[in-house]
Amino acid sequence: APTWLGVAAAWRSLKATLADTPIVATLRPPASRHHLMQVEARSLRYAYAVHDGQAIEFDDAVRERRPRAAVIAAQRTISHGLFGGFSAYDYIVCTRLKPLRVVLDAAGDDELDSEDSESEGWHGTLSFAENFRGDRRFKVDDADRQLIVAEGEVATGLRAAPDGPDAFLRWF
Repeated sequence: APTWLGVAAAWRSLKATLADTPIVATLRPPASRHHLMQVEARSLRYAYAVHDGQAIEFDDAVRERRPRAAVIAAQRTISHGLFGGFSAYDYIVCTRLKPLRVVLDAAGDDELDSEDSESEGWHGTLSFAENFRGDRRFKVDDADRQLIVAEGEVATGLRAAPDGPDAFLRWF
């Protein structure tokens, strides 16, 4: 119960902070029970039980390979990522919460094992948040004890939250 209460409180706080922004409108309804049951990381599963990621027009336009004019028109939504970011010159990072279906579909291709990571035993990860290019990602392990930053598919070794129980919740 404490983990669920913590996730619910985090969602309430985020939505209250972002209430007057277009970001709140990008939040999707809860993930399906079928998809939720595939997530081992408890606090991440609870977060997706409230909102199944974001639906951002720019991301959809790029993924669906819409005509150039439609992608340009959708650029106004490029910075609607829930987790913020930064820009420098023509480089933009704005991290969004990916829909759980997308996270799970990519999980087989996106997992890190202990050979690819500086952390012994790091495997079974889910990349749940990334910028629109996918070159900045946040990943949580199945045990919900480690949350790291990755550049593309390569773990940087940087922790986004201290290691321990409910790592996603402590970051969130």
